[in-house]
Amino acid sequence: MQKLLIAAGIGAAIGTIGWSSINLTANNLLCRYKSSGADFICKVWNAPGAVIDGIWKGSLLGAGAGVLLVAGLKIKWTPNTLTNLSLLALTLAIWSHNRASIAHTKSSDKMEKAFAFTRRWEGGNTDHPLDPGGRTGSGGVLQGEYDTYRASKGLPARDVFKISDSEIRDIYLGYWNRGGCGNFPDPLSLACFDSYINFAPNTASGFLQNLPGDPVPAAHTVVERRKAFRYLRVQENPSQSAFLNGWLARDMDLDKVIDGGG
Repeated sequence: MQKLLIAAGIGAAIGTIGWSSINLTANNLLCRYKSSGADFICKVWNAPGAVIDGIWKGSLLGAGAGVLLVAGLKIKWTPNTLTNLSLLALTLAIWSHNRASIAHTKSSDKMEKAFAFTRRWEGGNTDHPLDPGGRTGSGGVLQGEYDTYRASKGLPARDVFKISDSEIRDIYLGYWNRGGCGNFPDPLSLACFDSYINFAPNTASGFLQNLPGDPVPAAHTVVERRKAFRYLRVQENPSQSAFLNGWLARDMDLDKVIDGGG
């Protein structure tokens, strides 16, 4: 029994260090791939979860491996023993798959929530003479942005007023990934995505710096920074006051959704 306990302890320690290291490395690589200016936030935000996951999974698997290594020398291997171990391995595999499926569903849900909110506020086709973005199609997609997207797909240029829903969604997904918004918990993921659509990427990335640890206050902080930026923009260019009420209404609605309303 003493040997089993020692083996379990050593295995748990090795497993914890190994699994946590793998998690952190994978997290950093994922953040680097999916984010631009927000990659540092992505890494810091997800690091505790990666370590905690590494501790419980690594210690469990390491301890189990240590026990099996010692006990295996004394076990009489029979067909029944192998069958039981195979069933145990299958059960663990199914359990792990279900956990991954649940995590994927949650990620998809928050993405759909963000897409729906932004699409509602971006509205339809506009070509306002005071809008620096110029001709803008449904979903808030600029003509220049649409031209770039179509060219990347090997498609001819087309009026952004004719953009399809599937194209809007594809462009939205690009911003979702570029901002690393899926790495943030809801509702910060929503504030992240809507900011990347409504502002220049570098500006949106700035809103996401040095936030509170709790996702709800963090999301509200992003909204407050958006408001301050809008007022500054109007101060620098008074012609943009034509859009101020609409911008602030959007921010108020975002605040409401962050708090669970709307």
